[in-house]
Amino acid sequence: DNDFVLAGLAQLFATWVLAAQKYGGVSAKDDAKRIAALGKEELLEIARSEDVSPALARDLSGLPPVLVTTGSCETLRDSQLALVERLEKASVQVQSELLKDMPHAVGLANFAASAKCTGPMDVVDRYARFLDECCGIPYQEPVKGGCCCGLQ
Repeated sequence: DNDFVLAGLAQLFATWVLAAQKYGGVSAKDDAKRIAALGKEELLEIARSEDVSPALARDLSGLPPVLVTTGSCETLRDSQLALVERLEKASVQVQSELLKDMPHAVGLANFAASAKCTGPMDVVDRYARFLDECCGIPYQEPVKGGCCCGLQ
């Protein structure tokens, strides 16, 4: 069942990301053993760190402009929207977009984009447009069927 496989991969990826944060990277067999040894409480402790979860940072003031893209289906939707509110209260220039029917970190899944589901590449293109705006560079529209840099 594809849903089961995808859920398992998502859990594995999340564990790897948390462990990479704790250990400063993951690359060797020894690291794999350390990851496998992490228990639920240790993973939750890592996830609660403001170094891993920017929404938990005590002070958001002084940040450069921020783009927050939030999938409407993601489990972190409410915390992402709360982060936007905190950024606004800290007088940070923030742009926020709620992406219909998209999961968390959809931009990392740009390889999954297709003619029927352009969402992942649309997010990557949005990131590029945001960076261009911040740097004062004229935005180049995406080529048909691909991203602005023509990688697809």
